[in-house]
Amino acid sequence: MFIVQVAKPQARTQLGSDLIRIDHLGSYACRNVYDRPEAKLSEHATAEALDVAGFRLADGTDVTVLKGWKEQKPRGDYIRAIFRESCPYFGNSIGPDYNAAHANHFHFGMRGVGFCR
Repeated sequence: MFIVQVAKPQARTQLGSDLIRIDHLGSYACRNVYDRPEAKLSEHATAEALDVAGFRLADGTDVTVLKGWKEQKPRGDYIRAIFRESCPYFGNSIGPDYNAAHANHFHFGMRGVGFCR
């Protein structure tokens, strides 16, 4: 739903091209949060999260979280809108402003309700 209702329409409206690919860093990795031995099990350990690194458009444009987050119009506006509008679709959305570990990707998780930073 997020892709069809948010990511694709925003790409067309803000960047003037169709979204054709979402680049990700993966979903499943059996580990604790931040790989810390004392931490709780990560959402990635049960494949309940996806780390999204960027978006590719039909015209060849690549918009990455790492670069786009700091840019202005139009790519920066697009990447920040995508993140902001992800919040109602996921139990938690974590982005570059949360901490350095998320500087290059959005963490879209299924656990929890309404955590959006």
